[in-house]
Amino acid sequence: MSAAVFVRLITLGLGIGLTGCSTLLPEINKPEQAYLDIPVKWQIESVDQPIIEKPFLNSVSGLLMQSKLTSLIKEALDHNPDLNQLALEVQASGLLLKQVSAKRVPTLDLVMNASKNRRFENITNSYEFGLNVAWEIDLWGQLADLESATESDFTAQKWEYTAVRNLIAMSVVRLWLEGWALSEIQRIEQRYLGSLNNVEKLVLESYRDGLVQLADLSAIRVQQESTRSDMIATIELISRNHREMELLLGRAPSADSLIDVNELPEIMMPPTILPAKVIAQRPDIQAAFYRLKSNYANRFAQYKALLPSININGSLSKVGDSASLNQIFGSDIVWSLVGGVAQPLFNSGSLRAQAEASSATAEASWWAYRKTVLTSLQEVENALFMEHSLAQQLDRLAKVRLEVMQMKSINEEKYRSGLVDIFDLIESRLAVLEIDAHIIQMKAARMDNRMLLALAMGFGLEAANENK
Repeated sequence: MSAAVFVRLITLGLGIGLTGCSTLLPEINKPEQAYLDIPVKWQIESVDQPIIEKPFLNSVSGLLMQSKLTSLIKEALDHNPDLNQLALEVQASGLLLKQVSAKRVPTLDLVMNASKNRRFENITNSYEFGLNVAWEIDLWGQLADLESATESDFTAQKWEYTAVRNLIAMSVVRLWLEGWALSEIQRIEQRYLGSLNNVEKLVLESYRDGLVQLADLSAIRVQQESTRSDMIATIELISRNHREMELLLGRAPSADSLIDVNELPEIMMPPTILPAKVIAQRPDIQAAFYRLKSNYANRFAQYKALLPSININGSLSKVGDSASLNQIFGSDIVWSLVGGVAQPLFNSGSLRAQAEASSATAEASWWAYRKTVLTSLQEVENALFMEHSLAQQLDRLAKVRLEVMQMKSINEEKYRSGLVDIFDLIESRLAVLEIDAHIIQMKAARMDNRMLLALAMGFGLEAANENK
């Protein structure tokens, strides 16, 4: 049989093997099928008046109107231990990409050997200097698929790093808002305690004059101690908030003030973008997509492992009986070139099982990608409805506060006239402070929700949030 005929038979056999592999490759969902049914607009646009588009901003920092808060975010991104650790892990993964891509090109090794042999009384020395080359021909693209899978994994890691950066920025803002709200509540508790102290003096004088009973004085003092207990709990919450912020910033514990408690940071309402745009720019969706892409490429590679592999090995060397370079390089060249085809025949079905497992993993990653898409849309819907709800609640609370303030003034007049007892007076004053505390919490919740909405829409920290 001539060499040409032999090569044709091998090529024909390999082609049949590739055809058989492609027909056995099971069909699974395509990536674009995960978002074919996304809505063209948000539900709240149908429930309420349409949301008016605002000037486009695609960065979280563009929504913040507090310079000190922006500087804290920058400090957290520069010094947060978890973020820096993750950045180095991503960097290491990028460097390891070369190991995978190197498998597609031939390897060349320098060989230098020295040996000594003894036969009877004769001792001979042998020296060898040469080159070895090895190459696995990527005929089916298996190595290319493995390289593509690794590159997609690396891209997914970069998107996950971006998502963590955004999460840390959001955590800084949320801790700031929480710290502001706690400080405002502390001020309210202090004012309330001061009011109770004034009422105590008034009731004590009335008790000495025989105008009120001892139970009235006891009620005031019970309320005072209860308020002091609440203040202690609030102080602990403020301290915990401070410690959490320090950890986020990568700082050691200190007594330095981190939050400007005198001002609620104004966070602009993010401009509304279409659902399709959310899918395009959210880091977690992009990370899930590249994980899916990696598993798809790995699936092809595992099925191609069932096909024959072609390897070429060669060597080029010179051998001499002296360590002298002149003698070694002056000797005859010894070379060899070996080509081979290996077809897996019997491996107890391990390769087939591995291929089928990779197919199941790829399909599972499609469902994970699908869930990420649906979850992101739900998060945006929830935040949009919450913004609408909080705005209405604040309007109602403002009206309630006017009514409570009016009731407080009426009870103070009635108490001075002896028409109501001390309990009615305390209750009316406490109602005002409770409403004020509720309003503070609602304001902080609204700013917090706007931050959540910005991140749910995929707003990054920079004006152009792209991974290249």
